Formats: sequence, C-alpha cells, structure tokens
Amino acid sequence: MMRDKDPARSRRVTDAMLKMVKLDIAALEKAYRPEAKLTAFRDLVHPRLAAANLR
Repeated sequence: MMRDKDPARSRRVTDAMLKMVKLDIAALEKAYRPEAKLTAFRDLVHPRLAAANLR
C-alpha cells in the first residue's frame, strides 16, 4: 500500500498508520481504497469465517 504509484493513496495510508498505536488493517485498507466497501478483518484473514457466519 505504501509503495503505490499514486502519491495520494500512499500519503493517506501513511497518515492513517502514523496515528495508530496498534495497526488497524481495516483502517489502512479504508485509507488505501476509500471508495471500497470493507468487510470485517476476520473476513479478510479467513474467508471461511465469513461464510460460516452466514448460516
């Protein structure tokens, strides 16, 4: 994310990360892709957990 060719994207991710005590992956993804709808972190890490929650 921080090596993206788009300087605005890189800057948003860097700014978001520098405000964190612990890294919040969902917040970094949101800074990187503000237009995208994000899911819970567990869904990003393990998609089967998301499927299991649909039952």
